[in-house]
Amino acid sequence: MAARGPAAPPGFIRPVGFDDVRYATLLSAPPTSIHQPRREIAAVALRPHRRPQLPPRTIRLTPRLVVRKSCGAYPPRG
Repeated sequence: MAARGPAAPPGFIRPVGFDDVRYATLLSAPPTSIHQPRREIAAVALRPHRRPQLPPRTIRLTPRLVVRKSCGAYPPRG
């Protein structure tokens, strides 16, 4: 996108990512992203294999919003 020049006015596009990949912080405008608790997801996914006698259940894990430069906002202080 940067090589072709902007197709929209500067600051008009505010990209947001998903999965909060490690290399995102290396970009010139690190993207705001949704961070998923990958370790917890893996642990929950393996639970039925480790303890198959337990009944199935619904588990909800909470993602976290990681605010960075791409969205034009600044992280909260404190």
